[in-house]
Amino acid sequence: MSPEKPTSAPNQTQESTAWDSLSKVEFAPSSQPEKPEALAASEATDVRELLRRRALEDVNLYTKDIKETQKTFATRLKNLESEGKAFMPRKEFEVWEADFADRWEKVKSSLEKSGAGADRFSAAKLEDQMIPPQYRGQDNPNLGLTIEAQSGRYFGSRYVQLLRAISEAPADKKASAEAILKHFDQSVDEHLNYKYMPPDERQSFSGQQYWAERSRAHNEVIETLNKMNALAEEYGVKRFTPRDFWSGNFAPDKSRRTPEVEDRIQYDRGIVEAFYDYAFSSDVARRKTASGY
Repeated sequence: MSPEKPTSAPNQTQESTAWDSLSKVEFAPSSQPEKPEALAASEATDVRELLRRRALEDVNLYTKDIKETQKTFATRLKNLESEGKAFMPRKEFEVWEADFADRWEKVKSSLEKSGAGADRFSAAKLEDQMIPPQYRGQDNPNLGLTIEAQSGRYFGSRYVQLLRAISEAPADKKASAEAILKHFDQSVDEHLNYKYMPPDERQSFSGQQYWAERSRAHNEVIETLNKMNALAEEYGVKRFTPRDFWSGNFAPDKSRRTPEVEDRIQYDRGIVEAFYDYAFSSDVARRKTASGY
């Protein structure tokens, strides 16, 4: 059914007259005058400061969440061990890992919103809250219970996935990507050589040369692992670890290292070492036996 047509057209003369009259009306000025520029700028500053504070609150929340997640994860591992299970089933682990990665992304996003993300020294102070007390200190054996370190158990399968993805890349990209993977293997091998070097061989180094070389090799492992994570993301396969790590090269001038920065560097170094202890467990066990460790 079509709509009914109006019985008569609107009276255009009446409408025009009404509009002409309306256009001559002088409206009173607004009862809310425009705000001075200084006041508007002040209010904008207040809003930015409020958003910055909220972002900092979020950083505190998410870093503490990560700390609690790590503690709960470690308890779960210990319970599995008491049940006679050597490690967590892959599917269960990947749920923990994904949860950690999500929380870590929220930490980074909140740091950026707070303005602290641009200064890694400021970021270190805020991120320091994510480190459980029992995981602090150099060469801490508890670091093997972290989610990041346990990712090393799946290094082999993830390495193969990345290799397959790289094999389909153009020749120039393939060569540069494979060079990163090769450098990681070499860096781990070099660091293991220093770590399990017999005491009589260490004596051939002068002064602090041994520790300087061992630290250099360790930094290479960390930095190359970060590059491998970037490659995994580029080629659309699973990352090797849920986050990246700081090497000692973050602040080579030790006089600039705050306690929080030093804690973070040692924490990350220990986690990466525990990561490759799982990733290369057979080689590590062989070297331990050979060196008498």
